[in-house]
Amino acid sequence: MKLFINILLNGIVAIGFIACGLPYCKKTHLSENELEWIASYHINDTLLLHDQQSTDTMIITAIQVFNKQHISIFDLKSCNWLEGQNEYKANASVDFKLKHKDTWWEGLFYIEKRFNDSNIVAMLTLGGLYSKDISISLKEKKITVVEGVNAENGVNQKLMGVHSLIWEKKRGLMSITLKDGSMMVRETLENK
Repeated sequence: MKLFINILLNGIVAIGFIACGLPYCKKTHLSENELEWIASYHINDTLLLHDQQSTDTMIITAIQVFNKQHISIFDLKSCNWLEGQNEYKANASVDFKLKHKDTWWEGLFYIEKRFNDSNIVAMLTLGGLYSKDISISLKEKKITVVEGVNAENGVNQKLMGVHSLIWEKKRGLMSITLKDGSMMVRETLENK
């Protein structure tokens, strides 16, 4: 009888593992070099962008880094193998808001390390302009997001009128070009 109960319990445990998936999680990891894309900012940093007539204010509202190297089988938030999830993609982001003509606009710069790819993928959004996935190699120092090329405007929402954005690896958001032709350039020591 004990043998039958042991076989039955082992069978139930085996079926449970097969049904839920084995406790394994495939992981990616962002290197220090890749994290430099967000490292120039700290929460509550305030930056100024100027054109000929006005100044815009940018405030960093959040920085998030999800870059675990080791994930316990009990960490179901990172990789819930009980529900069939078996991948953990490392990612990091900078949330910011930009005051342009008395209106605050939400913005986000997001990077993610995907599987089977030596590059990272970035996404940038501001004022209703949403970039597509942009593949960034280790050698690249900046990305340019341009409406109609690698970005599109949202629909059924208020738009800031952004035509293009430039984000540098070491310094973050450097310029915003609007559809009216004006260009907001970030204040740095070089252009003071």
